[in-house]
Amino acid sequence: DFSIDKGVQSTVSPNPARSSTTIRLNNNNEAFTIEVYDIIGNPVAEVNNQYTNDKTRVTFDVSDWSAGMYFYYIMQNDKRVSTGRIIVKH
Repeated sequence: DFSIDKGVQSTVSPNPARSSTTIRLNNNNEAFTIEVYDIIGNPVAEVNNQYTNDKTRVTFDVSDWSAGMYFYYIMQNDKRVSTGRIIVKH
């Protein structure tokens, strides 16, 4: 199921990012996975936060990512609940 749950909102800051960026979301403290892909669909990063205390944010070190646009998908219970873009600018 690839529908987006409009009840989960996410933000990226800073965006564009130079060295790191943080994705924040209002997800009722539930476990989630964030998948990040480059512009042509190659996986770049994946974080599963079910073992962390803070279920509202994930920070990515983007210092070794190529400059450009990336897409992220937030998954909960095998369902996409939010999506967005990360811009990396070095």
